[in-house]
Amino acid sequence: MYNSPYETLACRAYNLNPIIKSLNTSLIEGNLTCAKLGDKTFHEVYLLTPLDKETPLFAHPITMERNGIEINVIDARGLIRVGKDDSSDFRVVQKADYNFQVARTILMEVAKNNSPDDIKNIGDIAVVSFARYIADNIVRRLGLSPEDQAVITAITAFYYLCLFREEGPVDEREFNKMVEKVSRVTHLSATWIFERFPDPFVLTNISEYSQALADLVDSSRTNEINSAVLISFLGGGWFGANGRENMAVALEHPPTFLAMVYIALTDKSYRNAGVSRTVLLNDKNNLGKQFIVNFERLIKLSGD
Repeated sequence: MYNSPYETLACRAYNLNPIIKSLNTSLIEGNLTCAKLGDKTFHEVYLLTPLDKETPLFAHPITMERNGIEINVIDARGLIRVGKDDSSDFRVVQKADYNFQVARTILMEVAKNNSPDDIKNIGDIAVVSFARYIADNIVRRLGLSPEDQAVITAITAFYYLCLFREEGPVDEREFNKMVEKVSRVTHLSATWIFERFPDPFVLTNISEYSQALADLVDSSRTNEINSAVLISFLGGGWFGANGRENMAVALEHPPTFLAMVYIALTDKSYRNAGVSRTVLLNDKNNLGKQFIVNFERLIKLSGD
């Protein structure tokens, strides 16, 4: 699993060295403070406060070392206000964007320190929404058939589950478990899935996913799809600062997409975002409520 947004296709070309160098200076000068959500403080998640006037802007959490310990730093200069001289005395002025940034960074920490499975199992509404948001957009843009839509939905659900894996091939036992999960969340029969995908496969990034659409969907139109086309199809699915880039990151970075699902379920100002509309449409049988409870419990267990 990509732990950092800067491992994804959308962000891996960025040169972070000048920013990290400036962040180290800012850390010494006391311009960073620990993130908070509710009554919890997170000592491995830091906020770059408005007291810093020099560091270049950055859109995603940056991982760096402090006293031999990895920390993640969020550029919160547009999200909070601080007292004149005290970086720890801050108030949030952009609640949705702040919650999104802090929550996804905490999920990155959980996945790194514990297991990606801890965040994968927050709730089924995430995989359902991921699969349907992407599949529905592709089908609409390319004018594909209902059969093609079912195939793309299944491939996309497989891709989502693969994003949480470590590198390496998938064996038959693991693939069978994935088929069971995909069948349950998409309501496609396991028999139907096995007929179309008889051999185990792994999709670890957006490039491999794009190629799978071309190889496994019985339509010449999917040959037009590549990573850049997919990002252009799906990039408008999120609001807020750097919304298009965050959406591109979410296609390969589970903590980012999971944070989107949480914001979609809890913040009315985001309800018209494309991802949010899909999440809310699939919030049935208490899936959303279960996701919120599990998400918030995991966040609270990670703080002090």
